[in-house]
Amino acid sequence: MQSKNSPIVSIIIPIYNVEKYLDEALNSLLSNRIIDEDVEVLLINDGSTDSSEKIVQSFVDTHEGRISLYTKVNGGLSDARNFGLHRAQGRWVYFFDSDDIVDYNFLEDLKNEIYKNEKYVDLIAVPTNKFYGEVPESKHSSKHKLSDQIVSPSVYIEKILTREREIATWSYISKKDLYLDNSLLFPVGELFEDQLITVMLANYSAAILLLGWQHPTHQYRQRAASITADITISKAKKQFEAEKRKDQFLLKKYPNIQYAIFADFVAVYFAYFIRLIKDGNIGRAKQIRSEFLGLNISIIQALSDKKRTVKTIIKFCILYMPIHFSGMIKYIE
Repeated sequence: MQSKNSPIVSIIIPIYNVEKYLDEALNSLLSNRIIDEDVEVLLINDGSTDSSEKIVQSFVDTHEGRISLYTKVNGGLSDARNFGLHRAQGRWVYFFDSDDIVDYNFLEDLKNEIYKNEKYVDLIAVPTNKFYGEVPESKHSSKHKLSDQIVSPSVYIEKILTREREIATWSYISKKDLYLDNSLLFPVGELFEDQLITVMLANYSAAILLLGWQHPTHQYRQRAASITADITISKAKKQFEAEKRKDQFLLKKYPNIQYAIFADFVAVYFAYFIRLIKDGNIGRAKQIRSEFLGLNISIIQALSDKKRTVKTIIKFCILYMPIHFSGMIKYIE
Protein backbone atom coordinates (compact mmCIF):
# COMPACT_ATOMS: atom_id res chain seq x y z
CA MET A 1 0.00 0.00 0.00
CA GLN A 2 1.36 3.41 -0.99
CA SER A 3 1.78 6.16 1.59
CA LYS A 4 0.10 9.53 1.24
CA ASN A 5 3.49 11.02 0.44
CA SER A 6 4.20 8.70 -2.48
CA PRO A 7 4.66 10.38 -5.87
CA ILE A 8 1.98 10.18 -8.52
CA VAL A 9 4.38 9.65 -11.43
CA SER A 10 7.64 7.69 -11.61
CA ILE A 11 9.81 8.60 -14.59
CA ILE A 12 12.24 5.80 -15.44
CA ILE A 13 15.15 6.79 -17.68
CA PRO A 14 17.56 4.03 -18.80
CA ILE A 15 20.93 5.48 -19.79
CA TYR A 16 23.68 3.90 -21.85
CA ASN A 17 26.39 5.83 -23.71
CA VAL A 18 24.26 8.83 -24.71
CA GLU A 19 26.59 11.64 -23.63
CA LYS A 20 25.85 13.60 -26.81
CA TYR A 21 22.11 13.84 -26.15
CA LEU A 22 21.68 13.34 -22.42
CA ASP A 23 21.81 16.90 -21.14
CA GLU A 24 19.32 18.11 -23.75
CA ALA A 25 16.97 15.19 -23.03
CA LEU A 26 16.93 15.69 -19.27
CA ASN A 27 16.54 19.46 -19.49
CA SER A 28 13.61 19.16 -21.88
CA LEU A 29 11.76 16.82 -19.54
CA LEU A 30 12.76 18.44 -16.23
CA SER A 31 13.11 22.10 -17.08
CA ASN A 32 12.63 23.27 -13.49
CA ARG A 33 15.44 23.00 -10.96
CA ILE A 34 12.95 21.89 -8.32
CA ILE A 35 11.07 18.69 -9.10
CA ASP A 36 7.70 18.80 -7.35
CA GLU A 37 6.65 16.17 -4.83
CA ASP A 38 4.22 14.49 -7.25
CA VAL A 39 7.11 13.25 -9.41
CA GLU A 40 10.09 10.98 -8.86
CA VAL A 41 12.86 10.47 -11.38
CA LEU A 42 14.86 7.24 -11.55
CA LEU A 43 18.01 7.56 -13.66
CA ILE A 44 19.33 4.09 -14.46
CA ASN A 45 22.93 4.15 -15.67
CA ASP A 46 23.23 0.78 -17.39
CA GLY A 47 27.00 0.47 -17.28
CA SER A 48 27.84 3.42 -19.55
CA THR A 49 31.46 3.63 -20.66
CA ASP A 50 31.34 7.28 -21.80
CA SER A 51 30.71 10.39 -19.70
CA SER A 52 26.96 9.73 -19.27
CA GLU A 53 27.26 8.97 -15.54
CA LYS A 54 29.17 12.20 -14.90
CA ILE A 55 26.52 14.21 -16.77
CA VAL A 56 23.71 12.57 -14.81
CA GLN A 57 25.46 13.08 -11.47
CA SER A 58 25.81 16.78 -12.24
CA PHE A 59 22.12 16.90 -13.06
CA VAL A 60 21.23 15.21 -9.76
CA ASP A 61 23.47 17.62 -7.83
CA THR A 62 21.80 20.70 -9.30
CA HIS A 63 18.17 19.57 -8.93
CA GLU A 64 16.01 19.31 -5.84
CA GLY A 65 13.33 16.72 -5.26
CA ARG A 66 12.88 13.00 -5.74
CA ILE A 67 15.66 12.29 -8.20
CA SER A 68 17.90 9.24 -7.86
CA LEU A 69 20.83 7.86 -9.82
CA TYR A 70 21.40 4.12 -9.93
CA THR A 71 24.46 2.59 -11.58
CA LYS A 72 24.34 -1.08 -12.52
CA VAL A 73 26.18 -3.61 -14.63
CA ASN A 74 25.11 -3.42 -18.26
CA GLY A 75 22.14 -5.66 -18.89
CA GLY A 76 20.43 -4.00 -21.83
CA LEU A 77 17.41 -1.74 -22.20
CA SER A 78 14.81 -4.24 -20.94
CA ASP A 79 16.86 -5.05 -17.85
CA ALA A 80 17.30 -1.35 -17.05
CA ARG A 81 13.57 -0.73 -17.43
CA ASN A 82 12.74 -3.66 -15.13
CA PHE A 83 15.32 -2.39 -12.62
CA GLY A 84 13.53 0.95 -12.49
CA LEU A 85 10.06 -0.58 -12.41
CA HIS A 86 10.95 -2.64 -9.32
CA ARG A 87 11.99 0.56 -7.51
CA ALA A 88 9.27 2.91 -8.70
CA GLN A 89 7.00 4.35 -6.00
CA GLY A 90 4.53 6.24 -8.20
CA ARG A 91 1.03 5.13 -9.19
CA TRP A 92 1.91 5.80 -12.82
CA VAL A 93 5.14 4.96 -14.65
CA TYR A 94 6.63 6.64 -17.70
CA PHE A 95 9.64 5.26 -19.57
CA PHE A 96 11.63 8.03 -21.20
CA ASP A 97 14.44 7.39 -23.69
CA SER A 98 17.60 9.29 -22.80
CA ASP A 99 18.22 10.59 -26.33
CA ASP A 100 14.70 11.96 -26.95
CA ILE A 101 13.24 15.34 -26.08
CA VAL A 102 9.77 16.60 -25.19
CA ASP A 103 7.99 19.89 -25.79
CA TYR A 104 7.87 22.53 -23.09
CA ASN A 105 5.43 21.77 -20.25
CA PHE A 106 5.08 18.12 -21.34
CA LEU A 107 5.25 16.69 -17.83
CA GLU A 108 2.95 19.29 -16.27
CA ASP A 109 0.35 18.67 -18.98
CA LEU A 110 0.59 14.93 -18.46
CA LYS A 111 0.07 15.30 -14.71
CA ASN A 112 -3.02 17.43 -15.31
CA GLU A 113 -4.50 14.72 -17.53
CA ILE A 114 -3.82 12.14 -14.82
CA TYR A 115 -5.60 14.27 -12.21
CA LYS A 116 -8.65 14.62 -14.49
CA ASN A 117 -8.86 11.09 -15.85
CA GLU A 118 -7.22 8.70 -13.39
CA LYS A 119 -10.58 7.25 -12.31
CA TYR A 120 -11.52 6.36 -15.87
CA VAL A 121 -8.37 5.24 -17.68
CA ASP A 122 -5.32 3.05 -17.05
CA LEU A 123 -3.11 4.27 -19.89
CA ILE A 124 -2.58 7.66 -21.55
CA ALA A 125 -1.09 7.83 -25.07
CA VAL A 126 0.77 11.04 -25.92
CA PRO A 127 1.24 12.66 -29.34
CA THR A 128 4.61 11.72 -30.84
CA ASN A 129 6.86 12.99 -33.59
CA LYS A 130 9.89 11.34 -35.17
CA PHE A 131 12.75 13.57 -36.20
CA TYR A 132 16.22 13.17 -37.69
CA GLY A 133 19.27 15.24 -36.89
CA GLU A 134 19.56 17.65 -34.00
CA VAL A 135 16.32 19.65 -33.90
CA PRO A 136 12.72 18.72 -34.83
CA GLU A 137 11.76 20.47 -38.08
CA SER A 138 8.16 20.99 -37.01
CA LYS A 139 5.82 20.18 -34.16
CA HIS A 140 4.75 16.93 -35.76
CA SER A 141 5.30 14.95 -38.93
CA SER A 142 2.29 12.63 -38.73
CA LYS A 143 -0.48 12.96 -41.31
CA HIS A 144 -3.06 11.82 -38.77
CA LYS A 145 -5.39 14.30 -37.10
CA LEU A 146 -5.10 13.44 -33.43
CA SER A 147 -7.69 14.61 -30.92
CA ASP A 148 -8.50 13.87 -27.28
CA GLN A 149 -10.67 10.81 -26.77
CA ILE A 150 -11.18 7.96 -24.34
CA VAL A 151 -11.30 4.63 -26.16
CA SER A 152 -11.48 0.90 -25.54
CA PRO A 153 -8.39 -1.33 -25.78
CA SER A 154 -9.47 -2.66 -29.19
CA VAL A 155 -9.79 0.85 -30.66
CA TYR A 156 -6.35 1.85 -29.33
CA ILE A 157 -4.77 -1.34 -30.67
CA GLU A 158 -6.42 -0.81 -34.04
CA LYS A 159 -4.93 2.69 -34.18
CA ILE A 160 -1.50 1.22 -33.40
CA LEU A 161 -1.85 -1.34 -36.18
CA THR A 162 -2.92 1.31 -38.69
CA ARG A 163 0.01 3.53 -37.63
CA GLU A 164 -2.18 6.30 -36.24
CA ARG A 165 -0.59 5.75 -32.83
CA GLU A 166 2.93 4.73 -31.86
CA ILE A 167 3.63 1.35 -30.21
CA ALA A 168 6.89 2.22 -28.43
CA THR A 169 7.00 2.34 -24.63
CA TRP A 170 7.90 6.03 -24.58
CA SER A 171 4.62 6.91 -26.34
CA TYR A 172 2.41 6.45 -23.28
CA ILE A 173 2.23 6.54 -19.51
CA SER A 174 0.43 3.75 -17.67
CA LYS A 175 -0.59 2.74 -14.17
CA LYS A 176 2.12 0.73 -12.47
CA ASP A 177 -0.44 -1.85 -11.37
CA LEU A 178 -0.92 -2.87 -15.00
CA TYR A 179 2.60 -4.30 -14.82
CA LEU A 180 2.43 -5.64 -11.27
CA ASP A 181 -1.04 -7.18 -11.33
CA ASN A 182 -0.37 -8.98 -14.60
CA SER A 183 3.28 -9.95 -13.93
CA LEU A 184 4.50 -7.98 -16.93
CA LEU A 185 8.22 -7.34 -17.29
CA PHE A 186 10.30 -6.44 -20.32
CA PRO A 187 11.96 -9.55 -21.81
CA VAL A 188 15.67 -9.29 -21.03
CA GLY A 189 18.04 -9.86 -23.93
CA GLU A 190 15.42 -9.28 -26.63
CA LEU A 191 15.20 -6.39 -29.07
CA PHE A 192 11.95 -4.63 -30.00
CA GLU A 193 10.78 -5.60 -26.53
CA ASP A 194 7.91 -3.12 -26.42
CA GLN A 195 5.97 -4.69 -29.31
CA LEU A 196 4.17 -7.28 -27.17
CA ILE A 197 4.36 -5.39 -23.85
CA THR A 198 2.43 -2.41 -25.23
CA VAL A 199 -0.50 -4.41 -26.61
CA MET A 200 -0.63 -6.52 -23.44
CA LEU A 201 -0.82 -3.36 -21.30
CA ALA A 202 -3.59 -2.09 -23.55
CA ASN A 203 -5.39 -5.43 -23.29
CA TYR A 204 -5.41 -5.24 -19.49
CA SER A 205 -6.60 -1.60 -19.45
CA ALA A 206 -10.20 -0.68 -18.74
CA ALA A 207 -9.89 2.33 -21.05
CA ILE A 208 -7.20 4.46 -22.73
CA LEU A 209 -6.97 8.23 -23.07
CA LEU A 210 -5.57 9.41 -26.40
CA LEU A 211 -4.14 12.93 -26.35
CA GLY A 212 -4.33 15.15 -29.43
CA TRP A 213 -1.92 17.57 -31.08
CA GLN A 214 -2.94 20.43 -28.80
CA HIS A 215 -0.86 18.77 -26.08
CA PRO A 216 2.96 18.92 -25.78
CA THR A 217 4.61 16.30 -27.98
CA HIS A 218 7.19 13.58 -27.35
CA GLN A 219 9.94 14.10 -29.93
CA TYR A 220 11.54 10.78 -30.86
CA ARG A 221 15.08 11.13 -32.16
CA GLN A 222 15.96 8.69 -34.93
CA ARG A 223 19.73 8.25 -34.77
CA ALA A 224 22.03 5.92 -36.64
CA ALA A 225 23.27 4.01 -33.58
CA SER A 226 19.84 3.28 -32.11
CA ILE A 227 18.31 -0.21 -31.93
CA THR A 228 15.59 0.66 -34.43
CA ALA A 229 17.73 2.57 -36.93
CA ASP A 230 20.66 0.19 -37.35
CA ILE A 231 18.77 -2.83 -38.67
CA THR A 232 21.18 -5.63 -39.52
CA ILE A 233 19.81 -8.89 -40.88
CA SER A 234 20.06 -10.32 -37.36
CA LYS A 235 18.03 -7.44 -35.94
CA ALA A 236 15.56 -7.70 -38.83
CA LYS A 237 14.94 -11.31 -37.81
CA LYS A 238 14.37 -10.32 -34.18
CA GLN A 239 12.01 -7.55 -35.25
CA PHE A 240 10.09 -9.99 -37.45
CA GLU A 241 9.76 -12.47 -34.58
CA ALA A 242 8.69 -9.79 -32.09
CA GLU A 243 6.05 -8.35 -34.40
CA LYS A 244 4.77 -11.81 -35.28
CA ARG A 245 4.34 -12.67 -31.59
CA LYS A 246 2.40 -9.43 -31.15
CA ASP A 247 0.03 -10.21 -34.04
CA GLN A 248 -0.48 -13.79 -32.90
CA PHE A 249 -1.46 -12.54 -29.45
CA LEU A 250 -3.86 -9.98 -30.92
CA LEU A 251 -5.52 -12.43 -33.28
CA LYS A 252 -6.57 -14.55 -30.31
CA LYS A 253 -7.80 -11.59 -28.27
CA TYR A 254 -9.38 -9.29 -30.85
CA PRO A 255 -11.15 -11.10 -33.70
CA ASN A 256 -13.30 -7.97 -34.14
CA ILE A 257 -10.32 -6.11 -35.66
CA GLN A 258 -8.82 -9.05 -37.52
CA TYR A 259 -8.69 -7.06 -40.78
CA ALA A 260 -6.16 -4.68 -39.19
CA ILE A 261 -4.24 -7.57 -37.65
CA PHE A 262 -4.09 -9.41 -40.99
CA ALA A 263 -2.92 -6.24 -42.72
CA ASP A 264 -0.16 -5.95 -40.14
CA PHE A 265 0.78 -9.60 -40.72
CA VAL A 266 1.20 -8.74 -44.41
CA ALA A 267 3.43 -5.75 -43.59
CA VAL A 268 5.53 -7.75 -41.11
CA TYR A 269 6.15 -10.68 -43.48
CA PHE A 270 6.73 -8.35 -46.43
CA ALA A 271 9.39 -6.30 -44.64
CA TYR A 272 11.39 -9.34 -43.60
CA PHE A 273 10.89 -11.09 -46.95
CA ILE A 274 12.26 -8.08 -48.89
CA ARG A 275 15.15 -7.69 -46.46
CA LEU A 276 16.15 -11.33 -47.02
CA ILE A 277 16.05 -10.88 -50.80
CA LYS A 278 18.18 -7.72 -50.58
CA ASP A 279 20.63 -9.64 -48.42
CA GLY A 280 20.80 -12.41 -51.04
CA ASN A 281 19.26 -15.03 -48.76
CA ILE A 282 16.79 -16.41 -51.30
CA GLY A 283 16.45 -19.76 -49.55
CA ARG A 284 15.27 -18.17 -46.32
CA ALA A 285 13.03 -15.77 -48.28
CA LYS A 286 11.32 -18.80 -49.84
CA GLN A 287 10.74 -20.25 -46.37
CA ILE A 288 9.19 -16.99 -45.13
CA ARG A 289 6.97 -16.79 -48.21
CA SER A 290 5.81 -20.38 -47.65
CA GLU A 291 5.10 -19.60 -44.00
CA PHE A 292 3.04 -16.59 -45.04
CA LEU A 293 1.06 -18.59 -47.60
CA GLY A 294 0.36 -21.11 -44.85
CA LEU A 295 -1.50 -18.44 -42.90
CA ASN A 296 -4.24 -18.58 -45.56
CA ILE A 297 -4.92 -14.86 -45.38
CA SER A 298 -7.29 -13.76 -48.12
CA ILE A 299 -6.95 -10.36 -49.74
CA ILE A 300 -10.30 -9.36 -48.22
CA GLN A 301 -9.05 -10.22 -44.72
CA ALA A 302 -5.86 -8.26 -45.34
CA LEU A 303 -7.57 -4.99 -46.23
CA SER A 304 -7.22 -2.43 -43.47
CA ASP A 305 -8.40 1.17 -43.44
CA LYS A 306 -8.57 3.00 -46.75
CA LYS A 307 -5.27 4.81 -46.20
CA ARG A 308 -3.36 1.53 -46.19
CA THR A 309 -5.37 -0.53 -48.66
CA VAL A 310 -3.27 0.09 -51.79
CA LYS A 311 0.03 -0.61 -50.03
CA THR A 312 -1.41 -3.72 -48.41
CA ILE A 313 -2.65 -5.08 -51.75
CA ILE A 314 0.74 -4.50 -53.39
CA LYS A 315 2.63 -6.20 -50.56
CA PHE A 316 0.10 -9.04 -50.49
CA CYS A 317 0.48 -9.66 -54.24
CA ILE A 318 4.29 -9.57 -54.08
CA LEU A 319 4.28 -12.20 -51.34
CA TYR A 320 2.11 -14.40 -53.56
CA MET A 321 4.50 -14.07 -56.52
CA PRO A 322 6.83 -16.94 -57.40
CA ILE A 323 10.20 -16.23 -55.80
CA HIS A 324 11.99 -15.51 -59.10
CA PHE A 325 9.53 -12.69 -59.84
CA SER A 326 9.82 -11.39 -56.31
CA GLY A 327 13.56 -11.16 -56.83
CA MET A 328 12.95 -8.50 -59.47
CA ILE A 329 12.04 -6.08 -56.69
CA LYS A 330 15.38 -6.46 -54.98
CA TYR A 331 15.89 -2.72 -54.70
CA ILE A 332 12.37 -1.73 -53.70
CA GLU A 333 12.03 -0.26 -50.21
